[in-house]
Amino acid sequence: MRGIPVSMVLALALVSCTDTGLLNGEYGTKRDIDRKVVVAKTPEGRTFHFMPIDEDGVDEIMITSAWPTPWAYRAHNNPAVPEIAAEVIMTGGTNDLAPEDVLNFFNDRNALGRLYIRSDHVIGELSVPRAHLDDIVSMTSEMLSMPLMDPASVERIKSDRSATRIDERAQKGMRDRIEDMARLAILGDGPLNDFLSLADADAIERIGIDDLRRWHRQTIVGSGLTIAVAGAITRQDAGKAIDRLLSGLPDGKNEAAAPAVQTDFSPRTILLHTPEASRSMLGFFGRISPFAEGGGPTDLLALHSFTRRGGALFDTLMKEPISANGFEAGFVDYDRTIRLMSISVDVDESKLAKAALSVLRRYEDYRADPDPIDIDESQRELTELFHGYSGDVDGAARTILKSALKESESGDAHRSDRTPGNIEAEDVSDRLSWAFPSSRDLIIVAITPDADALPGACVVTEIEQVASCSLPGY
Repeated sequence: MRGIPVSMVLALALVSCTDTGLLNGEYGTKRDIDRKVVVAKTPEGRTFHFMPIDEDGVDEIMITSAWPTPWAYRAHNNPAVPEIAAEVIMTGGTNDLAPEDVLNFFNDRNALGRLYIRSDHVIGELSVPRAHLDDIVSMTSEMLSMPLMDPASVERIKSDRSATRIDERAQKGMRDRIEDMARLAILGDGPLNDFLSLADADAIERIGIDDLRRWHRQTIVGSGLTIAVAGAITRQDAGKAIDRLLSGLPDGKNEAAAPAVQTDFSPRTILLHTPEASRSMLGFFGRISPFAEGGGPTDLLALHSFTRRGGALFDTLMKEPISANGFEAGFVDYDRTIRLMSISVDVDESKLAKAALSVLRRYEDYRADPDPIDIDESQRELTELFHGYSGDVDGAARTILKSALKESESGDAHRSDRTPGNIEAEDVSDRLSWAFPSSRDLIIVAITPDADALPGACVVTEIEQVASCSLPGY
């Protein structure tokens, strides 16, 4: 039986302060010794969010950034280009070094650089010991500004990625397919759904070097990005490192932010008939306000309180008994404006209808009257997890970046200092009552060998047919 993934703790660390002098454009040189977040300016005027960690045993620094990109939202764009381009940039070598030499350069200095792709942002991370900051920043700057797109390296990366995609598709489990069904029902058959699905080998094969150069030119630029730095470094040195890192990139702003996507969260019950399946699975999905609108820590505490081991949902599924192999719960972000709650339950096919009704009733009861004991226990569990995570330099930098993105999207410069430990039970109860969808508003999806297991469901035999389902909820 699993709980909420550790990665969701990223939403919790919003602790920060506002340095009014820095917000007014001043640039400090004083060595920072307090573990707090300030908003600063580099010598060349770039804004960044900064938290020094000046503690014994800490010599690591992380610089992380987010470039906005609308690539995934445009139907004419190949959805596989961003991930291939990111890998080419970071592993394709430079004019002076072959790919294996670049890898050795980073490994010898115990450093790590990567770009990873989100639907509406490209996230860059550079993790490096303080002693090697200058060398690694110089190397990474060259890789970002003048990537070597050697045809042989590009074809190697494409071939490796195609093989990985084939394996991933072959190994997709029930939970993955449940999520695919829900995403198609909500987003429809459009470019964002295509991007969030695993790109097939054909899409990867169609990528040319011109596609990679276009993506790089449009996306990886020197302005318009959000930057965070944490670790064993002063504010002044952090600002200088950022300017050197981005020095070779064009100054022009990158493309406009991602456009709004039309979604359909209308309640439906959809059943994928899979005769060969040896078990069944249920999924429950409903819309939650995006992280930029606030409530993230309270939402996490609310959902964890309901789904924790020994909590309300656990007791319902185990005592009846209904669930043979447990359940998972969490939040899913299709982008920074589309966020949903997800609960999946592994059940015996003969108990599918009973399980659906039991989960819906227990969820609605909990929304109306959450158990204070569950909230207290969840606070303790999440606070312990939060403290362990927030002490890590990389985790701190990622959390600061996420909070900075929230701030820029909401226009709220006064960030929350809420963590699981200082949220009141009344806040959780209030949030459950109005911010969480009611049981009547949930989308229910199922995979089962019994086509008649959920009376009234829209029955399909292929995931691609889900987009045509429009029946009301079960």
